[in-house]
Amino acid sequence: MTSESRTQDARALDLLLAGAAHDLNNIFSQVLMMLELFGTVDLDDEMVEMVDGLRGSVQRGIGIAGQLFDQSSSEPGQKLKVSLKQLASALQKRSYDLVPGTQLASRYPDTVSWVLADPQAVLALVLDAARARAEEAGGGTVEVIVQEHPGEEGTSYVSLGVTAPESLAGFLDQGPEEPDHPLWARLREGISLQGGWLEAGPGSQGPLVRICLPAVD
Repeated sequence: MTSESRTQDARALDLLLAGAAHDLNNIFSQVLMMLELFGTVDLDDEMVEMVDGLRGSVQRGIGIAGQLFDQSSSEPGQKLKVSLKQLASALQKRSYDLVPGTQLASRYPDTVSWVLADPQAVLALVLDAARARAEEAGGGTVEVIVQEHPGEEGTSYVSLGVTAPESLAGFLDQGPEEPDHPLWARLREGISLQGGWLEAGPGSQGPLVRICLPAVD
C-alpha cells in the first residue's frame, strides 16, 4: 500500500467516524432535551422511573458518540476501543466514495462488543479486501459482515468479514489453513500487528475473509 493510499484511507476514517459521531450526538441531544422537558411536568412514579432510565441510556449513547469522535482524530498506530459494527455501518453509507462502482452491503447484530485496535489500520485492511474483490468483479456488491463468536474460557471475539476476491475464493473453498495468496498474506500481516488473526467463513456472495479481534469490555 502506498503512502498516498494510507493518507486517503486515514482521511476516509476521519470522515466516517466523525460523521457518525456528529449524527449520533445530534439525535441524542434532541432526545435528552425532550427528556428534560418531561422533568418540568408532574409525572407519576412509574413514568419518572422510565424517564430516568431513558436519560441514562441517552447519556451512555452520547459517551459512545464521543468515543467515535476520538477515533476519528486518532494518530496512526494508536489503539483505541473500536466498534466494528459502527465501522461497517459507516462503510455502507459511503461505499461508492470509498470503493467506486461497488455497493458495500453490511450486516451485523444489534449488540456487538468493542475491540481494541488502531481504527485506521483496521479500515485499511477492510478496504484492501473490498477493493480487491471489486477490481476482479468489476464492481457489484461486496458483503461486510460483523459477528461475535464465543472464544475460550468465557471470552469472545469479533469478526468483520469481507467477500473474498474470486482468485482467493478458490483457495478458501479448498479449506487450507494458510492460503498461498498475496492478499491473504497482506491481511494476515496487518491484523497480526493488532493482536488479531484471519479466518474464512461463508457469505451470500461467496466465501468471506474474516478479520478477527478479541472482544473487550
